[in-house]
Amino acid sequence: MSDKIQRLYESFVSTGYRDIDTVLGGGFSPSSLNLIAAPTGMGTSTLMANIAIRATKATAKPVLFVSLESPAELLNRRIHRIAGTVTAFPVLVQDDLQSVRAIADFIEGYGLLGDLALVLIDNLALLVDSTDEAAKALKRLAISKSVPVLLSAKIHSRHRDGKHQKRPIYQSDFQDFGILPEVADSVIALYREEYYTGEPSSQSEAIIVKNRHGSTALVSLRHNLESGRFEGIGE
Repeated sequence: MSDKIQRLYESFVSTGYRDIDTVLGGGFSPSSLNLIAAPTGMGTSTLMANIAIRATKATAKPVLFVSLESPAELLNRRIHRIAGTVTAFPVLVQDDLQSVRAIADFIEGYGLLGDLALVLIDNLALLVDSTDEAAKALKRLAISKSVPVLLSAKIHSRHRDGKHQKRPIYQSDFQDFGILPEVADSVIALYREEYYTGEPSSQSEAIIVKNRHGSTALVSLRHNLESGRFEGIGE
């Protein structure tokens, strides 16, 4: 492996989940746009909060969490509950950055260039940018700021109704997202069987359905939505 490629992989940002990192080739690649999608209520926002905490611990850098779905105060309480302790490097929560331009201006205005491990945005539908505009602008943001971006989106239930296979693995599951699945470097779908059966279970799946830097795979997780924690199997 060349020194250049070695440095590239060393700069990947860990999701905090060993098995997800392994499939992605080391985590989120620098300057990448990554999509995480699931129906409403599946736990996407909670998993993103876990990733934010784990990423800042793994990299010893702050992360920016743009929360358009929950007020900053509520998300901060959730993060503190999940973390259990105050993290050495903060999760910076903002709930008023409603466009990609506003997010970029915030990063520049607060002198965060080069200091952020990850930018998380929850969620696509609440950005004022159109879907295709957001996809292109977020990819440009990731490249220009040299920071990976993790964006959430909601899969509408109509795409799941009547399907024997409830796991979101088909192209039609992501048809509302315009060019985003094409532009994204990775696409991760979150799945919980109990969401459909109503039978209590702690099993979750992070399904990597697209990965520009490696393979695709299903990664098993454990969840406790009351405590707000997602954990890797074997942790």
